[in-house]
Amino acid sequence: MDVVGITFGAAVHMMQPPMEMQLLYRRAMARREPNFPSLVHRKDRVYFKQGITTFYPLPCDLLEIHRRILRCMLYINVFGGPICAPISAHRSPKRVLEISLAAGFWSSQCRDWLNSHNVSFHGLDLLPQTPEWSQLGMNWHVTRHNLQKSPTLPFEDASFDFVFIRDLGLYAPTAIAASLANMTTRSIPSTSASFSSSSSLSSIASSTTSSPVLTEAMRVLCLGGILEVWDSDWVFRSLLPPMPEERSGDAERGKKYTQSRKKELQIAGQTATYASMPTARFTNPGNRFIKEYNSWAQKAFEKQGVTTQPSTQIQAFFFRDKEEADRQFVRVGTRRMAIPLGELPWENGRGLTAKQWAIRHSALLTVVQMIEAMEPLLMEASGMNEDEFGSWAGAMSGDLLQNRVWKTAECLEMSAWWGEKR
Repeated sequence: MDVVGITFGAAVHMMQPPMEMQLLYRRAMARREPNFPSLVHRKDRVYFKQGITTFYPLPCDLLEIHRRILRCMLYINVFGGPICAPISAHRSPKRVLEISLAAGFWSSQCRDWLNSHNVSFHGLDLLPQTPEWSQLGMNWHVTRHNLQKSPTLPFEDASFDFVFIRDLGLYAPTAIAASLANMTTRSIPSTSASFSSSSSLSSIASSTTSSPVLTEAMRVLCLGGILEVWDSDWVFRSLLPPMPEERSGDAERGKKYTQSRKKELQIAGQTATYASMPTARFTNPGNRFIKEYNSWAQKAFEKQGVTTQPSTQIQAFFFRDKEEADRQFVRVGTRRMAIPLGELPWENGRGLTAKQWAIRHSALLTVVQMIEAMEPLLMEASGMNEDEFGSWAGAMSGDLLQNRVWKTAECLEMSAWWGEKR
């Protein structure tokens, strides 16, 4: 689904689940399986009850599913399609597994993109309700599984030729997150450097254990199959202005790029986003509310031993030292894009198209909705009571949603990684 034509008001309307969907969801929640986590109601939202081995900071209701669908639409638009990995016509996947469903929206878009009725789609998630895509002619199978309780996937070895994971950071059990803390819990970057160098990533990879979910994804993937992961960090950074030669285009002249990099730059131009590697530069956020949210989220996640920056772990998994990577993948790739949350000061009021504005407004909406949805976690970390946090959240949403020109240039960073199993 394209974001073209979606106005800000229309995006807000999309967040309101129809009454019949709410009824279906409640019925599904009522007949949840024994291994399904207990639920807690806070105001008008529903959350999983946090335990010793579980940490799921977002609600598990239809409003959150709608927010994740909108975020998935953004990914698809800024990545140029539902699959970033190069897929040749003679090696199109036949059995696809989607982990972390968000109602199976990605699978439905992937099916249309592949333009094939011979693909079998399998979805796995903690959430109990997905649409009946099979009624629309899709070969669709759903498995409910609690990845936090058991990261072992309920599938045989080499069962799929394409495995897709989105929002891996949502499925980090506290028991395993502690072993990842040395690698990923670090302060929010304060320098202008974009991302870690390959040398530092290889040292990170060699000093820590990989995510069990990623390891399991490799197990159920057949030889020659593709693993693709999409994720965003929980904390936000600000873009720095491009260097003068980058603004003029001089830095790009005469350079030879890979096909993937060419596509990344082309998409960035079409969507008015910023390709993060290797030229984009970042710094700490300047907006008061984003800075406070970052601080509280960092504190809350560190308390659970969970990283606020899953991209570091995922990057390390795909880009290890050459000898180790060669044993795991034939080839790997990455695409990292930054969506400004509004007009940037150095853009000098350039005319953005309706699609470009829709992408930025939708990104901002998903950020505001996510911060509001994390109320229980942020209340505890900030030390506020319910009334105090309500006042803060109202001021936060008013400030962020009313900004047209973002002088502090905060952005939503989106990353994709893929590799072909050796």
